[in-house]
Amino acid sequence: EVTEQGETGWQEKPLAYIALRATDPSVERLPAITMDIDFMDQTGPVILPIESNAPLVDAATASDKRPVSDLTIEQIVDVRNADDAVLLEITATGRGMVPTLDELLAGVDAALPGWAIADEGLETHPIILLESSESDQDRFYLRGEEPELEFAAVGDDGVHRQTTQRRWTVRYVPTASPTGGHFAMPSMVAGLDAAMLNRTFADMDLVEVDSGVVPIDAGLRRWSWVVIVVAGCIVIGGLIWLARRNGASRDTDAPQTSWLPARDTPLSAIAALERLERAFGDEMPDDQRSKLRADIERLQARYFGRDTVSNGDTESLRPQVERWVSQLA
Repeated sequence: EVTEQGETGWQEKPLAYIALRATDPSVERLPAITMDIDFMDQTGPVILPIESNAPLVDAATASDKRPVSDLTIEQIVDVRNADDAVLLEITATGRGMVPTLDELLAGVDAALPGWAIADEGLETHPIILLESSESDQDRFYLRGEEPELEFAAVGDDGVHRQTTQRRWTVRYVPTASPTGGHFAMPSMVAGLDAAMLNRTFADMDLVEVDSGVVPIDAGLRRWSWVVIVVAGCIVIGGLIWLARRNGASRDTDAPQTSWLPARDTPLSAIAALERLERAFGDEMPDDQRSKLRADIERLQARYFGRDTVSNGDTESLRPQVERWVSQLA
């Protein structure tokens, strides 16, 4: 709020706060803002067009630090995903214009040795103007029942200053392989009067950091080891199962009935003989394996050849399969 040629007897209250930044050193004056103020009097609704003043400014030279009071700084560091990145969230709140990050904290760049702020890893969020009183815009009151709102008092210099808030998010990434260490919470700049609160995550809860450092357990996280162990057990179990299955298919002490087909059909007989060939072919003499292969091809040509004519009657092939099973199994 800027006062120009104020008259005695008038009560001044801020209607709106806007944070502005000069885009060019040639800026000489703040722009005027026109607002229509609605009132109700005894005659009915009244609309007053009001225009804000436009004081002169000097945007070409650096100004002194803006006055700010009741300044609080909260830092939250998240090291739960330290294999990929460490996140630091900074929130500063105070009455007046909150300073920039380098005017608030020291040691942000060197908080974690062996790590660095990622490219575009420093995110500056927009400035937030907090309300100076409880909002009643969504509440309905009857005439004469409006509550008395208390606005923030003026400062020592007689100026109303709105509560503002600034937030930054910093993302640290390892410069080499992730290693352990300690994250040193950035400290306040010397001479700054502010209340500091440092917190970190313990699982899903936020806990206060008393010592100013947070240990980093980089490398594989504990749950990663669990995943690796479980995956290894699954692989080993699968290999054991395959070994037992192959061993069972080659077990000569298995009951002979396990090699016989459940149905006495040409297709089942051929499948049973081929299974015997796969299981015992490497151990059979060449002449015996040739005979088995000849029987299989003879059955295939007889029942499934191009010139096969099916009359619906087939002889029993079970004795032939039993003969081979008795010889091999």
